[in-house]
Amino acid sequence: MVEVVALLLALVIVPVTGGSFRRLSRLEFDAPGLLFTGLAIQVVVEFTPLIPKSRADDLGFALLLGSYVLILSFGLLNLRITGMSIIVIGISLNVLVIALNQGMPYRVTAGDGLETSAKHRPEREDDMLKILDDRIIIPGPLAQTVSFGDLILALGIVNVAYSGSRRVRRSARVSRGPSEPGFDSAARSAATADTGPTPRIPLPSNGATAPQIDLVSAEQPEPVRSGNRR
Repeated sequence: MVEVVALLLALVIVPVTGGSFRRLSRLEFDAPGLLFTGLAIQVVVEFTPLIPKSRADDLGFALLLGSYVLILSFGLLNLRITGMSIIVIGISLNVLVIALNQGMPYRVTAGDGLETSAKHRPEREDDMLKILDDRIIIPGPLAQTVSFGDLILALGIVNVAYSGSRRVRRSARVSRGPSEPGFDSAARSAATADTGPTPRIPLPSNGATAPQIDLVSAEQPEPVRSGNRR
């Protein structure tokens, strides 16, 4: 029930906070079949007579754990989506309690009947991790007990809807190229600095080969000799 309330709350938050259902509908989830299959198994186990009560502790419990494996796999494959990690944490806390106690224990309040299924059963003295079972009482028309995992799961659903309905912001560029504003002018001037005029050797106009100059063996001027002339 808390998941349904979270979905309704998410649908209200999107338009109130200026989000867009069109952007939300563009969210791409990987392997959605895992989620739908897991939820379908839980519906069969909890709300249909296909699994007899005499087999709830073995067959029903095995199917329940299998459904959570599929749902958690879906969440892990979609951790890139903002808020999905919160959902995975909430589901994992519930699965931990269910696996350790062979069902989710719930606190019995005055006037409540004792109902047992493959997923829920009344709280016992020897239950483990009681702080994580269904012990948070929601008053009012819902009149339901929920767990901390349920509250975290609801928060994650709202977060996915809120973040997915917003415009994606592009991150600022860290480095800039020479053609972009902000490029270091000193580096640009150094790269394009004038190194001075390049010496040129004139070529003959009649197509002859240009003379080659040997700078090493070029004849040096003859030194002036001292002495009397005859």
